[in-house]
Amino acid sequence: VDGDTKSIDDLVKLLDTFILTSDISEFWSRLNLIKNLLNESKVECETIGLGKVALIRMLESFWNYYSRFAPLISNTKARLREPIEKRLKDEVKLAKWDEQSYYALAESSEKNHRKLMKFLRDYDEALDTTVLSILEQSFAEGVRTCQQLKAEDNDPVTAIPGNLSLFPDIGQSDTDCKDSMLSIKP
Repeated sequence: VDGDTKSIDDLVKLLDTFILTSDISEFWSRLNLIKNLLNESKVECETIGLGKVALIRMLESFWNYYSRFAPLISNTKARLREPIEKRLKDEVKLAKWDEQSYYALAESSEKNHRKLMKFLRDYDEALDTTVLSILEQSFAEGVRTCQQLKAEDNDPVTAIPGNLSLFPDIGQSDTDCKDSMLSIKP
């Protein structure tokens, strides 16, 4: 990619699609591919002296932007894994391996194998969640009030969020969240 704006804009769209369509299991791998492309471009620019400053800045900004969402993706992945892991541990406790006869042991192991495969299918299904769906859900939660989130209200937001609603870490509790929205006067 040379330094013209059109090709960089096209690359941004392509990389954005590349990240947003990834599964949560592939997020870090894809993000690291972009980081590797950034590092290669930096080395090439330093050694050969090619003018890829715009490309390097774009890749660096892109990587910095999406790496901010890594904790959200990791937490979602862990949250989706927890119930499956708990059911698996409960099933392992119930599995019996002390049968005396060969046929009873074979039947028991086949039954446990089927259950294990069911858990693996459930986990694969959870990992198929796209990054786009997680980010959309997170962004939607960011513009809704605490009461709308608790009521699972999906109506359009008709209020401009205040600073305290957008930045809850500045010391406001959930009970004070109702005061953080500014109503729009028609």
